[in-house]
Amino acid sequence: MADELVHIADDLARKLLECQAASVAWLIKAGDILREHQAQLPHGDMTAIYRSGRLPVGQRYGQMLAAIARNSALCNTVRLQCLPPAITTLAALATVDPRLIEHGVRNGTIHRHLTRPTALAAARKLRTQALLKTPASTPTLQ
Repeated sequence: MADELVHIADDLARKLLECQAASVAWLIKAGDILREHQAQLPHGDMTAIYRSGRLPVGQRYGQMLAAIARNSALCNTVRLQCLPPAITTLAALATVDPRLIEHGVRNGTIHRHLTRPTALAAARKLRTQALLKTPASTPTLQ
């Protein structure tokens, strides 16, 4: 490929990654809104709202968005460009301690090209590494 096309392709890739990260950031914002409303409603009311069909997302998808929104490492708009763009993959990482996610991004264990199965494996690896480095008297990272 000609040098000019390489430059154009790299610039285009950067812009598309920014757009993709912004799109995921808005979905995470939606999860945060869902999470806030659920916290204010009596138990079972949010399920009734989902079942009403009045929301543009289903219950499982909404739950995934809310779980992602609870994890501060997945909500960082700068870091989003380094994370997988698929919501199901981010949801697989949502239960991982934010510090472990940040460490995983730094060491390359967590990256944009993870799939849900590889994200689950990466989460297990990070948790295992944290357990091995943690003295018995110190609480472990989840």
